[in-house]
Amino acid sequence: MQNWAYLNRSELSKNNYVRIASPKNNYWLDFYFNRISYYQKKYGDDFSIIIIGDIDKETDFYAIPFREVKDLFVIGTLAHDSRNALRWTAKIINHRFEVYKTGVKKDINPFYGNGEYLITIAQDLEEFYTDEDKENEYAIHNRKIEINGRLKQSLFRRMVLKNFEYRCCLTEIREENLLIASHIIPWSSRITTRLDPSNGLCLFSLYDSFFDKGYISFDDDLRVVTLSNTKSLSTPLKEMVELIRGKAIRKPVNYNIKLEYIQYHRLNIFVG
Repeated sequence: MQNWAYLNRSELSKNNYVRIASPKNNYWLDFYFNRISYYQKKYGDDFSIIIIGDIDKETDFYAIPFREVKDLFVIGTLAHDSRNALRWTAKIINHRFEVYKTGVKKDINPFYGNGEYLITIAQDLEEFYTDEDKENEYAIHNRKIEINGRLKQSLFRRMVLKNFEYRCCLTEIREENLLIASHIIPWSSRITTRLDPSNGLCLFSLYDSFFDKGYISFDDDLRVVTLSNTKSLSTPLKEMVELIRGKAIRKPVNYNIKLEYIQYHRLNIFVG
């Protein structure tokens, strides 16, 4: 699967400074003074520096809010390239970002492969706006939020499905149009877990509904637990739920499911 940021670089670059750097060369890269100035004039500090690594690795990218590293981009560390253009040079080693001559190394691990920090509000994407939108500032604002959320959830889905090898973690169903990247802690409940692939299960759409509505959950061994009292359930629903009681999920390949998320679901979503 190709790098998500690489595939979306054209759209992302409208609102962010996008660079490509090789992980084999410590992500060495340069940032041009005129480009940084362009984004600052247009967005203030509300843009991200997106550094794309291996284009064949889906999550090998950094999405760093500019304000987090702004202090490293000082005039005194600028140098000229072969065309006499002003630029800063930088590298990343072990998730530590260093701009040449600053002597400062910043931990950017939280921004690795994490689209939560992407500034993707598409201020220039006129094709997304209807005539009705353009007459209403509030509608435009909501439309931007919708676009932003869609991009982020797309990244979450890709990571979760890949984590379970594009199979339902309970049934092995592999028809992708029937698979849901199901949030354990719901999207609306906690911002910090929205794009964490450890907060996602790949579920067949039917069982996603059961999980989302609290008819099933999981114990700490990641085996299905079902309602203790099923008398109120219709017979077909009772049979479908009982069919997977005690079933363990398939082992994820990249991100282990966090037990604190499962425990949250049992306490707050599962109807017991």
